[in-house]
Amino acid sequence: MNDVDFFFTPPTVDPARHRRDDQSYSVLYLLRREAQDCLIGTVIDEAAVRDYPGDKHRVFASTMVLLSGIDLLGQFLHPTGSVEARFTRFVTTYLYPNDADAAAALYAVRNALMHTFGLQDATRQLSLVLDQPHARGIQPAAVTLLATWR
Repeated sequence: MNDVDFFFTPPTVDPARHRRDDQSYSVLYLLRREAQDCLIGTVIDEAAVRDYPGDKHRVFASTMVLLSGIDLLGQFLHPTGSVEARFTRFVTTYLYPNDADAAAALYAVRNALMHTFGLQDATRQLSLVLDQPHARGIQPAAVTLLATWR
């Protein structure tokens, strides 16, 4: 298996089949498995995670894992430059094309969660919005992170 295929191995591949002879795993593979385990408690086909019928939990931790994934992919695509530059470049290329404000807001959310485990930023008021159309306690069907300028 070449390095690119190894890096992008789907999380549903058995860990024993993914591990290389030197006992290493792809960091992205591990991150994708962790995101699912954190949010839904199991690993399934990624296309089915959003509509997973079971409980969803650990919203902050799951969001932190996903934001780490953006960091990782940004570094993979652009190995030089600051973390902010790599992160926002990835976001404006693949998540919110040509939307620098959205990239800056998502980077602010990333920093607030990763560095203070909260939703505070010096220049923005950040809000965590839980969308619970089929609420069963605090088990959101979807999570939206918003950042607004003060």
